[in-house]
Amino acid sequence: MNKNTKCIGAGLVSLDILMRGCSNQQVSYKLGGTCGNVMAILAYYGWETFPIARLDNTDYGKLLLEDVDKCHVRKDFITTNDGTTPVIVQRNIVDKYGNPSHKFELLNSHSGRFFLTYKSITKKQAAIILDKLDFLPEVFFYRQSFSCNIDASQAF
Repeated sequence: MNKNTKCIGAGLVSLDILMRGCSNQQVSYKLGGTCGNVMAILAYYGWETFPIARLDNTDYGKLLLEDVDKCHVRKDFITTNDGTTPVIVQRNIVDKYGNPSHKFELLNSHSGRFFLTYKSITKKQAAIILDKLDFLPEVFFYRQSFSCNIDASQAF
């Protein structure tokens, strides 16, 4: 495929906080989640990628959008007014035998409590995106079979 290949993606777009050891020293903030990772990888290879995501306008949401820009992922279908920004903390550690390992923690962006929040787009939002679309993507990526994703995939 050439460098003008377009991909729209639906699914988990999260902020990954990568930390070293058990300290609270943040190492980096990265675009993550299944959909976010796929969009970033394809953008790295020159594709135009368009994730569909419902985030929030918290500091976590802003950090995520900064990395979306750094990864050259498009924000055309990302909203920040009616969603929540999922946060996944990855602690890179060395176990008691000296082997590198990692563990994950799921952080709620509003309360700071440890659980993952994710809001899929609604069928109504999918219809609005489809109506506004002025191109046909070569690829539509989705991981979960929500009705809105099935509707969108049938349109392509």
